[in-house]
Amino acid sequence: MRIGRVIERAPEQRRFAGSMSDVAAWLAGPARKISEALELVDELCWRLVGAEMPIVRMTFHLPTLHPQYYSNRLPMDAHHRPD
Repeated sequence: MRIGRVIERAPEQRRFAGSMSDVAAWLAGPARKISEALELVDELCWRLVGAEMPIVRMTFHLPTLHPQYYSNRLPMDAHHRPD
């Protein structure tokens, strides 16, 4: 497995408090300005956890038209702790 980039946040940066309505408003507004898919998925997952959705692991697959690659995979593991 090839890992291109890992986003690691300090615990205080992972705390989001809000509701699912807040997550939806974020997706419709500020999230649209995030250009990197990995950053978008990371932020979305932590916001969903903050809205009390019990996410432990998440993958995001984005199909491509490239003849050698079928899709991109962006995993998120809530139990991962920085060393």
